[in-house]
Amino acid sequence: MTSMPAGSSTPKQHGRFRLDDPREDAERLLDAALSGDRRCLARIAVHRLTPVSEKPGLRDALHTVSREMGFQGWDHFQRHVAALDTAAERASETLDDDLDTVHIRCGSDLHDTLPATGLHGHFHTFSDPFCIGPLHSLERQAFMDERTRFLCDAFGGDENETRRRQQHEYDGLDQAMDSERVVLWFEHDSYDQLILAYILNHLAHQRRPTRLELVATDGIPGVQRFIGLGQLAPEVLGWLWQQRRPVDDALITLGRRAWRAVTADTPQRLNDLSRSLTPELPMLGRALRRHLLELPDEDTGLGLSEQLAVQLVAERGPITVGEVFRDLMREREPLPYLGDTMFWWMMQPLMGGERPLLASDHGEDTPWQDRSLHITSHGHAVLSGHSWVIVEHVNLHRASWPRNQPANAMHTLIGDDLLLDEPVGARRKCEECGEHLLHVGSSVQLLALQEPTLVLGVQPPPSLRSVRLSVAILSSLTEKPLHDLECSGAVRRTLCELLRQSAHASIVVPLLARIRIDRWRP
Repeated sequence: MTSMPAGSSTPKQHGRFRLDDPREDAERLLDAALSGDRRCLARIAVHRLTPVSEKPGLRDALHTVSREMGFQGWDHFQRHVAALDTAAERASETLDDDLDTVHIRCGSDLHDTLPATGLHGHFHTFSDPFCIGPLHSLERQAFMDERTRFLCDAFGGDENETRRRQQHEYDGLDQAMDSERVVLWFEHDSYDQLILAYILNHLAHQRRPTRLELVATDGIPGVQRFIGLGQLAPEVLGWLWQQRRPVDDALITLGRRAWRAVTADTPQRLNDLSRSLTPELPMLGRALRRHLLELPDEDTGLGLSEQLAVQLVAERGPITVGEVFRDLMREREPLPYLGDTMFWWMMQPLMGGERPLLASDHGEDTPWQDRSLHITSHGHAVLSGHSWVIVEHVNLHRASWPRNQPANAMHTLIGDDLLLDEPVGARRKCEECGEHLLHVGSSVQLLALQEPTLVLGVQPPPSLRSVRLSVAILSSLTEKPLHDLECSGAVRRTLCELLRQSAHASIVVPLLARIRIDRWRP
């Protein structure tokens, strides 16, 4: 569920068209064409129905405008409007009272809208944002605890209240299965699709209601930029209700595969699955692919969302944070998935540290949406590929490789003490791939592993035997009191502080990817 920036008030945004909507545009187009306007003549020429030897008529103009709106033609537009009118007429009925129904959505944006469509069943929100933060294959309670710690660290708030909300949402999934019908409402972005994958995987191990149905779409006829179900008019949601589909075993299996992929130790499964057509639900494969683009870019170290945001500030700054979010969602993001709160979480590390990419002239007393941003010289250097950055909120839960690297890239290092006797700042080439490694800590020990990760042994203390990393570079950890390292926030803060202290923290080669820590093994 993506937050839609304010202003969703036109038919091309909310999708509720009427027959008169394109007529004025068509009449203006035809008048201009008959007056000799070459651009208007060219527009009609692409779609006209009448012979070229004849003057274009209103039928040609209506067909042209309808095609440009995304419909197959004027006839298709008329049929669609008729379907919306029927949905509007049925909104006074109770469409889901034939069965005890629960509607599940990844946010509250449809809570008040569904009743306006005639859908009065129970509404349950399940909104854990799996598109960010740690995802491990754990038992349910341990998984919920890990997610709760992350959400509190990322967004603040009372931990007990966050835990209570999480417990309510997760328990609600089980309780929903006691109803006769469950309807899942999801769109096409990674926020929605990862939650859908979790629910489908959950259903594989749970009892199912008599009827399990899915409303899922990646576009609405005539809507210029479809971001999410929350932007749609009630009549359009009623139209989608009529097109819901049953959730069959094939879709459940796809959900299980997707969830196993996103919780795997490395992104290899996710990479493989995202390259398949996922014919059971094509939008899921596209969402997984977009999710992978949040891995750091080979040239900049930024995920795609970070890079697009920094580019916007570079082009349009000074610009407020709220305007960056608006323009990112409306213009740049290929598959919008960020809500406003997640967007602000993503932006803060870009504005922090000793060498921020973005800077603001406003302080903490100014609402974040109103803070003006401009790009720094370091930000320009990162965008141009002359520098590399490690972002503080880097996802520690997943081993990864730079986005432009082959998925099967291997970096084999030979020798237990590869860099131990060399000074900080020393470089050594990987004997297999030729990539440069940079030594930034005197206690770093690199060992070979036959998988797309490396083992880094840290001594002392001797009880901390190994930590699995997806990078071949790190500052020394020996002087830090590291205890509860399963807390992603503590790990992230420690590692980033060490990187900031290193004189070579900005000299990071493309081999580096996001840091992943399984756990310290006693």
